[in-house]
Amino acid sequence: MNVWEARVVVRERSIAEIIDLALRFSLVLGGRLYAWLFVSLILPAYALCFLLLARGVPDVWVWILAVILFALLQLPFTVAAGRLMFSAELSMGEVLSASLRLMFRACGARFLAALLLGGGSLLVVAVPVAIARGLYLVEIVVLEGSAALAAYRRGTRLTHRRVLQTFGVWLALVATSSTFIGLAEVMSRSLTAEGLSLDALRDLWHGLSSQAGIAGLFLSLPLVATLRFLAYIDNRTRREGWDIQVRFLELGRVLEGRAT
Repeated sequence: MNVWEARVVVRERSIAEIIDLALRFSLVLGGRLYAWLFVSLILPAYALCFLLLARGVPDVWVWILAVILFALLQLPFTVAAGRLMFSAELSMGEVLSASLRLMFRACGARFLAALLLGGGSLLVVAVPVAIARGLYLVEIVVLEGSAALAAYRRGTRLTHRRVLQTFGVWLALVATSSTFIGLAEVMSRSLTAEGLSLDALRDLWHGLSSQAGIAGLFLSLPLVATLRFLAYIDNRTRREGWDIQVRFLELGRVLEGRAT
C-alpha cells in the first residue's frame, strides 16, 4: 500500500462530504470494476431472492437472506475500494481472490458485530456503543490484516470518544439503503400504474413490495460499502493523523528524488 500515491486526498471530512466522495469514488474510481462486480455478484444474489419470492417462500425469510447476502457481498467492494484508493491497476480476479482469502475472517468480524449489536440491544443506551465498535471491523480485517478479535480491539480504540460520530456514520448508511429501497418502490409502483399519487407517496412504506425493496437494498450495496470505507479512512485521519503521515511521506519522496 503506497500511501504517498493515494488517489483520493486524505483529509478530515464531514459526513455530507464523505457521502459525496463515496458517490464520485463509486462512479469514477470504481467505474468498470464496480460494474463487473455488480453483474457477477449482486445480480445473482438478487435473482436468488427473486426466485424464492416467486416460489412462495415467506417474505421475512427472503429478507433475512437478502440482508445476510448484503453484508457478505460488501467484502469484495471493500477490497476493491482499498486497492483502488492507492492503485489504478486492479483486476476483478485480484479482488475476488483477495476476498476469498479474507472471507473467513470477514465472516467472523460480521458475526462478532452482530453479537455486539444483539448484546447492546438489551440496553438501549448501549446500542450506539455496540454499533460504533462493530462498524469498521471488516475494513480493519481487509486493510490491517487483523483477525476478528484483534479487529474488535482495534475498532474499540479507533472509535474511542467518537461513538456519536461513528453512530452518525451508521445512520447515514441506513439512510442510504433506505433511500434506494424507497426509490425502487417508487419506480415499481410507477411502472405498474399510470402515475403515482401524493397519497401513494405518503403511504410508500406500507405494503412495500419485497421484489422492489430487495432490489433497492442490493442497488445501494456498492455505495454503502464505499461510504463506510471512506468513513473508516476519515476516522483514521482524525485519530492518527493519516493526512499528516501522507504529506510527510510525499515530502520525503520529493527530497529523496532531489538528492539523487
